[in-house]
Amino acid sequence: IFYFLLILGFGPVIISLLNQIRVLNFLQYIIIYSSLFMLLAFSFLIGLIIANLLEHKMTKSAIAKDLGKSFLLLLSIIVIALFYILRFFFDIILSNPKYKIWLMLYPSFWYSNIILFGIDPSLNLLNSFSNYLFVITNISLGIIIPSLLLYLSYKKADSFYTLEGHTENEVFISKKEGRYYRFIRKITPQKWRGLIITQFKQFLRKKENLFKMIYILVLISVMGVTIIFSLENPVLARYDILNRKLLGIIIVSWIGGLLFGVLMGLHIFIDSKQLLFQYKSTPRGVKALVYS
Repeated sequence: IFYFLLILGFGPVIISLLNQIRVLNFLQYIIIYSSLFMLLAFSFLIGLIIANLLEHKMTKSAIAKDLGKSFLLLLSIIVIALFYILRFFFDIILSNPKYKIWLMLYPSFWYSNIILFGIDPSLNLLNSFSNYLFVITNISLGIIIPSLLLYLSYKKADSFYTLEGHTENEVFISKKEGRYYRFIRKITPQKWRGLIITQFKQFLRKKENLFKMIYILVLISVMGVTIIFSLENPVLARYDILNRKLLGIIIVSWIGGLLFGVLMGLHIFIDSKQLLFQYKSTPRGVKALVYS
């Protein structure tokens, strides 16, 4: 359900850009949304398997798990940076036909080619057997590889994921509050002061959350640069896209807000569940937690 909601959020942004170039029909909408969903599900599945595999091999202590998740987020930032660096070398690869075969190793090209074949029949890509084989190969890779990975992950889930419980020993050290917390305490109403400070401390105590915020900043920064360069592409320059930089700012702001909202929402509804259970049994009730 989450994947569908995310695609329904990102989809209209992509559709609106494509509609300025070519009016799309209902079948093309289905092709675009299906390709986006398959790509997102495939990427999340790979990330989930790798993350659980590494976490499964780590020590069962809370500190080790938190540092492990931070390492995974740092690793994901490096991987995304490498992908965007490769993005600027794609023009060189595309200008040399003998290197195009290497793009088949890049999953995003499977789905981008499927979308391209679906929305622009004027390319006449099916006139030769080699082009026909190229289309079939992209469609096959985009369907078979994710399905095979999903099946293997289901059959071999016990090798990288466990539901067994374990005992965690946590050590809490009491020390004087820093300037940041004292500032938050001063600007917060007294009625909610203790609860808000507690939630801030819980959020910032986990290094994983700090890396998530850095991850979002890096992601939307690189995404903004990429969108601006894409809108200035000579192919799109022929079309009337009003105020390209403003459009890029709107898209990046919307995506950045969505990602940050997801991050905070996950912390509130998952990491703060212990506070929720505690406040359910207090006179102030859960409303106090929600208001704070």
